[in-house]
Amino acid sequence: MKRNKLVSTGIALLLAGAGVLTLGACSDDAGPSDAEPPAAVESPADAEAPGAAEESDVAEDLEAAREAILEGIASEGNWEQIMLADDISAPEVKYGMLVMPFFMSDAGSRVTRTVNIEDGDFTITVTSAATGIEWEINQDGTISQVG
Repeated sequence: MKRNKLVSTGIALLLAGAGVLTLGACSDDAGPSDAEPPAAVESPADAEAPGAAEESDVAEDLEAAREAILEGIASEGNWEQIMLADDISAPEVKYGMLVMPFFMSDAGSRVTRTVNIEDGDFTITVTSAATGIEWEINQDGTISQVG
């Protein structure tokens, strides 16, 4: 009985391996080498679209996070990092940095929690819960798709 199971398992593994090799060989067909490459197509991620804020379902979260960071920058201290947290109700200093209250809506699934600030410049990224697309906002309020 054990020998039959061993033989069956061996045959199954052999067939699975052969299938993987066959599929790998088929997918490697690149076509003629003298073919002209396709023209480059600019996607929304390549350039900032003028209506990017309207296209992003997390624009309100991005703008609220930006306002929290701007408020932190305007406060006392020369902060190189400001943290956004949903477990506080007022700004406070924790972990050696300023922590600002920020409560993301259900539209977002992830937000940059620690924002690096260099000469007043920063970006904050929020991932859309519905689409998985990452959006970012900079210190000027420009919203664009990441990647």
